[in-house]
Amino acid sequence: MLAAKTRKPTRKLAGFRALLLMAFAGSSLYLSAGPAPRSRSTQTASSEAANEIRAVLTTQQQAWNRGDIPAFLEGYWNSPELTFAGSDGIVRGYDGLLERYRRSYPDKAHMGG
Repeated sequence: MLAAKTRKPTRKLAGFRALLLMAFAGSSLYLSAGPAPRSRSTQTASSEAANEIRAVLTTQQQAWNRGDIPAFLEGYWNSPELTFAGSDGIVRGYDGLLERYRRSYPDKAHMGG
């Protein structure tokens, strides 16, 4: 029976293992620390942004319930660079999106109302 030869790791491999171990230890410490506490100004800004988003969505909901597609679309970016992905494919530009909604929802009945 032949004895297995044990080889010492090369310096390059030993250095890589040390680097890997440090990266693992560092990421473990980072992940276990949890999120950084937010300042009051960050919390206020976040709360204000959430309120603005809710206001846009509420306005869109009201417009949709009225059957008012142009008012509903005021919540979207009015730009020729807008890209919208829907069930019937991709639409480019605000005007294209407006046309798509008018074609898909020609009256309030088609909008569920």
